[in-house]
Amino acid sequence: MIPDRKDYHELSDKLRGQIIGATINLELVIEQFIALYFCSNDIKKTKEFIKLIFKENTGFGRKIELLEYILSNEDKELLIVHPNVLRNIKTIVEYRNNLAHRYLDTTRNSIDRAKPNNSIILMNLKTSKETSYTSDEIKEILELTYYCTNILMYWHHSETVFPL
Repeated sequence: MIPDRKDYHELSDKLRGQIIGATINLELVIEQFIALYFCSNDIKKTKEFIKLIFKENTGFGRKIELLEYILSNEDKELLIVHPNVLRNIKTIVEYRNNLAHRYLDTTRNSIDRAKPNNSIILMNLKTSKETSYTSDEIKEILELTYYCTNILMYWHHSETVFPL
């Protein structure tokens, strides 16, 4: 592998991995938030609820739907204090999905175009649409992910059930 291509792959692994890792934590915190809604501050019941309800096939989208229902109908104060939290979470998930499911364009042309901006170019193979992600853009999404994670994690001032 040529040095430029190796560096490009490493940058891709780093940027994509950061977002995927951060959104995994966000997803766990969303699960906890939902479970605490149903189980109050009973940590044992919260853990059991999570094991029973959030199986491997419960998608991120479904968890966001449940969160949206709770925030819109029961825990409305959070949306008053943080009105953009749901929109931000949906944006984060869209970035995560694009970074996780797009093909890294490793053509010489793409590497040359990406290098000056410290970016990666991903390709949707179905539509042939390419999208460029810079390190700075990924940093902004990471910060937004940490922000939303903290809002949900600490809203109820409860003990976390995950070793985050």
